Amino acid sequence: MVLIQKRAFVLVTVYSDADRSSLFEIREIPSVKNVDMVLGAFDAVVTVEGEDETAIEKAVASISRTRGVKEAKPLVEVEVSSGRGMRQIIGRA
Repeated sequence: MVLIQKRAFVLVTVYSDADRSSLFEIREIPSVKNVDMVLGAFDAVVTVEGEDETAIEKAVASISRTRGVKEAKPLVEVEVSSGRGMRQIIGRA
């Protein structure tokens, strides 16, 4: 059994370095809890939390529509049922 959580990590890429300022706009989107700018294949990792999957989907859609955002790839946190109860497999170190 897989249980979809109420949190996702969104990998964001912007079109150019000039568009990095748009990452500050993402902080104003409801359900966005944190925006971490990173170096590498992506420009930011955005933490999104919502009441349900629909809230997370809306936040991801808003991130995707933000000026300067080229791509937003969501990674939704899940839990998998084992014989001894629920065990978190993604999202916590």
